[in-house]
Amino acid sequence: MKERSDIKNILGGFQKFELKDFVILYDAGIPLDLKKADLVNELTCFLVSRPQKWLRSLTERDLRLLEQLVSAGPDKPVEMDFSEFPSLLIASGLIDINPQMDYEIVWLRHEVYDIVSPYLADVIREGERTYRFELERLMLGYLNLYGVMPYKMLYDLVDKYVAEHMIPHNLMYEMMSSSPLLKMSRFTGDTSHGDELYVASPLLDDPERLLDDRSEYRNVKKYAVFTDQDALEAGSGAPFCAFGLKTEKGKALLAMLRKLRYEETYLTREAHDIWMNSQDVHSPEAIEDMYGAVTDVEDELTASRYRSYLQVIADYANSLPKWLLSGHSSAETGYLTSEISDVPMDDELMPADEPEHWSMPHPTISEGYSDLIESDDALDQLESRMPDGFPFGMAIPHVAPDDPCPCGSGLKYCRCHGKVLS
Repeated sequence: MKERSDIKNILGGFQKFELKDFVILYDAGIPLDLKKADLVNELTCFLVSRPQKWLRSLTERDLRLLEQLVSAGPDKPVEMDFSEFPSLLIASGLIDINPQMDYEIVWLRHEVYDIVSPYLADVIREGERTYRFELERLMLGYLNLYGVMPYKMLYDLVDKYVAEHMIPHNLMYEMMSSSPLLKMSRFTGDTSHGDELYVASPLLDDPERLLDDRSEYRNVKKYAVFTDQDALEAGSGAPFCAFGLKTEKGKALLAMLRKLRYEETYLTREAHDIWMNSQDVHSPEAIEDMYGAVTDVEDELTASRYRSYLQVIADYANSLPKWLLSGHSSAETGYLTSEISDVPMDDELMPADEPEHWSMPHPTISEGYSDLIESDDALDQLESRMPDGFPFGMAIPHVAPDDPCPCGSGLKYCRCHGKVLS
C-alpha cells in the first residue's frame, strides 16, 4: 500500500520524543514505551487506517487548512500568509511547506490527499454541528485575551458557558482532556507560582517568563473580566485572530487601513499583527512592526496625516488586552502605553507638512525669463494639476533638490515646491 510506505517514510525522519508527542496530540492510543521503529509502524497504521478518528482530534485551524488544500487538489501548491499559529499537520509532515520571506507555500501530497479527502467534509460539518468548533474558539479566545491563565480558571469559564447554552457536558470534558489546543498549551508553574497548572495562548513563545514578568506589575492583581462574546471574538479566525474591531478605536483602525488601500481580506491579518506586536512594547522591532502599515508608506503621506495615522494605531493598541497586565489594557492601567514618539523617525525622511494654501510672495516675471505659457487652454490644463493658490508666472533659477526652497519655508526644495513641480 503506497500510502503506508509514504507516511512511514515521513514519520521515520523524526526523533523518538517527537513521535511520542504526535501519538499524544493525535490521540492515537499507542503505548509510548515502544522502540522507535515500532512507534513509526504503529503510528503509520493509525494515520492510514483511522483517518476519521485523528481528523476529529485536529484543531479547527488545521481542518480549515486541510479543507483549502483538498479543494486545491493533490500536489497543488497554495500560497498563504506566514503565521506563528502552530499546526500539528505541518509539524508532523502530513502537509508539506516551503517557507518564504513573508509567506508560505503549502501543499498536500497525493498520498495524504487520498487518505483524508473522503472524510474531511463530514468531520468539519460534525465540528460545526456539535459545538466543538464553538468551544474551541471560546477556549482559544480566553487564552489569547489573557496570554497565560490557570487551567482551573479556563475550566470554570467553559463550564459556565456550557451550562448557559445547554451544551452537553460530555463534549466539554472531551474537549478539555483531548483537544490538541490545550495539550500544546498546558504547563506547570514553578514553585514561585505554587506548582499550579496553567494554559497559554499558542501565540505566546515563553509562558513561564510571562508569569515571572507579571510580578513587575503588582498593582494589577486581578485578571480582567471578559464576556463570552469577547472570547469568541478573540478566538475566531485562527490563525489570525483580532479583537476590539467593533469598538470606536477598532473602527477607526479599519477605516485607516482602508484609506491605505488594504484589501478587505488583509484587514484582520493586520489587526492581528498590531495586537501581537502591542504585547511587546519594550522591543524596538515589535514597535516598528506594529506601526508598519503607516511607516511603510510614509513618503506618500503629509506629516499631519502621518502622525494622525500613527496615533490611530497607538490608540487601538492601548485599548487591547495586555498579557503582562493579566488581560487589562494600557488605557485602563497606565502601564505599557504605546506612544507615537516611540516610533523611530529619521528627520530626513519625515514627510513635510504642506500648507493648506501656497504662501509664496506675489509672483513676478524675473528679468531674462519669458512666459512660456501662451495659450489659455495650456494654462487651464496646467492650473488644474496644481494645488489651490499655486502662483504662476514666477520664474526661478535652477534649485538643487537638497537646497532650501526659495519660498522661504525652511524646507528642502524636494520636500516643498519641488515635490509639485517635479
